[in-house]
Amino acid sequence: FDRFVRTEVEKITKVMKEIDELLGNRMSDEYQRRVDSAPDLGDQALLDTERVRDISILEMRNRMREQIDEALVKLEEGSYGRCADCKVEISEKRLRTVPFARRCVACQSKQEFLEKIKMEPEEQEP
Repeated sequence: FDRFVRTEVEKITKVMKEIDELLGNRMSDEYQRRVDSAPDLGDQALLDTERVRDISILEMRNRMREQIDEALVKLEEGSYGRCADCKVEISEKRLRTVPFARRCVACQSKQEFLEKIKMEPEEQEP
């Protein structure tokens, strides 16, 4: 099982590296070309929006890469497959789906719920 996971994580890492390189090159070359040819404020606003989107994609890929790196370290340490919160063994089904999962399904659901609460605007008193 560990060999399967290592192979899957290595595949994901390779693909993500390729995506990051392609996206990074596209962002720099295409963005510069468009900036040089942007004739008005509307075009510039569109470019800025696309740039923010591309940066968000890169940040998401970078977070995923960090999770993969963490999973590889845990694999080497022998602690791979244990939930970071409750320490129970993460199901094989979950690890096959998300080889770099840090939490079991229950703890991940709790974490996402807490993050959602933090993101909601606080109710203002009248």
